[in-house]
Amino acid sequence: MGRLPVIERIEIRRFRGIESGSVPLRPLTVLLGRNGSGKTAVLEDLYLAANLQGGLTAEEKEPLGRSPLRHTPRAT
Repeated sequence: MGRLPVIERIEIRRFRGIESGSVPLRPLTVLLGRNGSGKTAVLEDLYLAANLQGGLTAEEKEPLGRSPLRHTPRAT
């Protein structure tokens, strides 16, 4: 089986709260920032790009309108 393509950079323009930006990607990329700084928007943009390109299986796709991201808030 061949190697999967690797995304090396994501360019975002006018998506959610991000007017314009670029994020270099490595095998392990950690997104850090304050609440509302765009971390989830970057992840959702990657998810949407993969979904539009047919890179997700039927089991990985979520119904339209539901966030594909899951997280558990820290207890305070």
